[in-house]
Amino acid sequence: EIHERLVGSEMCIRDSTYTAIYNEYIGLFNIKTFEMFEGDLPKKAQELVTEWLSLHSEELQEMWDKQVITKLPPL
Repeated sequence: EIHERLVGSEMCIRDSTYTAIYNEYIGLFNIKTFEMFEGDLPKKAQELVTEWLSLHSEELQEMWDKQVITKLPPL
C-alpha cells in the first residue's frame, strides 16, 4: 500500500538533500548517507525511499553535480 503511494510521490534534490513527499508526509534525506534527518515519513516509507536512493545513488549524484534533473524509474 505504501509502496504504491510512493510511486506517485515527489522527490527533489536541493541543498545537498533529497526530499521525499507522499500524502501529508515529508522526509529530508542526506545526499551521501541516505539517512532521513528531518521529517515525519512512516518507517516503511523511509525504508522504501532509502532503498530507491541506494539503487539510484550514482544517477542522483550526477544530477546534483550537473544540475540536470531527469526522471528515474520507481522501485
